[in-house]
Order: sequence, then structure tokens, then C-alpha cells
Amino acid sequence: MSMTRRAEPQRPPAFQMYARAWLSSTLGMSREVKGAYIDLLCWEWDNGPLPHSAAGRARIFGAADTKDAVRIWSALRAKFTRTARGWINKRLEAQREELAAHRAKASGAAKARWDGPNSDRASVEHRSSTPRASSEHAPSMAARHAQPMLNGCTPTPTPSPERTNRRTAPVEPPFKVIAAIAARAFAEEPTDDLGAVAERMKSLCAQQNKACSADMMGRALRAVQVARAKKRKNLGCGKGCGKPVENLWKGGSSDAQ
Repeated sequence: MSMTRRAEPQRPPAFQMYARAWLSSTLGMSREVKGAYIDLLCWEWDNGPLPHSAAGRARIFGAADTKDAVRIWSALRAKFTRTARGWINKRLEAQREELAAHRAKASGAAKARWDGPNSDRASVEHRSSTPRASSEHAPSMAARHAQPMLNGCTPTPTPSPERTNRRTAPVEPPFKVIAAIAARAFAEEPTDDLGAVAERMKSLCAQQNKACSADMMGRALRAVQVARAKKRKNLGCGKGCGKPVENLWKGGSSDAQ
């Protein structure tokens, strides 16, 4: 018997195989019989019902001789049902029908979306039917409008990159300015946590477009911290007393150097 593929187009390339169902249905089978079983299932899924002839089935699972073919098929005979077209596994064919129904439903939904009044095809046809200016007239129309614009307008000079960079690039300020920003950061933070104060200082530097390097920020924070400590010691009180922290910084500090 010829083992040619049967002409049934659009077959799904795979079927679902549940581990628990396979183990329970093949319990007690030898490895040889299990291998023949999965070969027969795959062939049926890809080609349709198994051949009626024993020789045709034996060629599918590769029996060594007629005796082996009879023995293996006897162990698997209960898994298949004879029909007019050949032997089938009912569970496998039920899964084929479920997949076919699912694909038909999905195809119908896609066709409904495509053919509906608000479908993709309607929008495509609408765009294609919208009148557009002919490409043959485009050059003449452009030339007609371009000349008056050239005659009535003077070219605007393009700003040089250097000028743009000078206006927008952050500037490295003197240490005195950075120290003042650090003092403001201490004043605006409710706690003396240096991490929070440093983040606040970064935000203030960005708002003022100041290039505050990490080294300069560290020096300024230490200077302001020392000044705050000295001020509290002189006043003889704890945190948060005395004059506002902005007034603690009057200029450069030897501690920051």
C-alpha cells in the first residue's frame, strides 16, 4: 500500500499532549509499544486515518517483522477504532474537531471586523477614495507658490551652535555661590540628613542652571555643616535655634578648602 500523504489541506501542525493523560493511558506498556503508539498518533494527525492493512501500519511504526507487527498492534488495538476510511483514535479526532471549530470561529470574527461599517477595510477604502492632488500638477503648483515666497522673504540666519551652547550649558559658579546653595538646601530640609540635603542641593543647582560638581558640592556641604555647628555652639542651644541658616554663610570658609 502506498504511504503517500492524503490531500487534506490546512491541517494544524500540532496537537495537544497532556502529560497525565499520556502516562495514565500508557501505564504498563513497554517502551517499544509506547514508541509505536506515538508514531501512529502523529501519522494519523498529519495524514488522516491509519491504513486498513496490517503491513501499512507496520511500516509506520517500523516493526522488525510480521511477528513483531502483530504483537505491537495487538497491544494497541483497543486505542483505535475501525472506520470506512481507516483506523482512528477517537480522542485525537475530537481534538482535531475542537481546533477546527476554534479556527472557524476566529476566522468568522476576523471577517466580521473586516466587513463591518467601522472595519479596517472601510477605512482603507475611504483613504484610497479621498481625492488627492495629481502628481503631474505638483511641480507647477510648487513653482507658482515658491517664487513669491522667495521674493518677499529674507533668509533667517541660523543661530550658531556655539551661541546656543553658551546660553544653555550650565556654568561652573564660584565656591561662594555653591556654598550659598548648600546653606539653602540645609534650610529647606526638615532634617540634617546629608543624603536628603545633597539631593535638595542637586535640585537647586539644576533650577539655577549651575554646574555643581560632586567635589564642589561635598566641600560646600561640609563648610556649611561646620558653620552650623559653630553657630549652635556659640548660641549654646540645640538644632534649629538661632538665626536662619542662610545667614550663617558670609563668604568662603577655611574648612572648605
